[in-house]
Amino acid sequence: MKSVKNQVRIQVLRQVQYQVWDQVLDKVEEPVWDQVFEQVWIQVGDQVWDQVGRKVLDKARAKP
Repeated sequence: MKSVKNQVRIQVLRQVQYQVWDQVLDKVEEPVWDQVFEQVWIQVGDQVWDQVGRKVLDKARAKP
């Protein structure tokens, strides 16, 4: 009987743990990810545009 009780307890604890973890991720992960993505995009996006985008645009404009 203790074995079944322990298994049920473990399952309930795991479920609660997963639910709490999901709630924490929902509240923390998305805003942090958005902020990091924005900062990276600002830095990397500008660099990529300066190095690649303008060259492609210049070549496209130069074609007859």
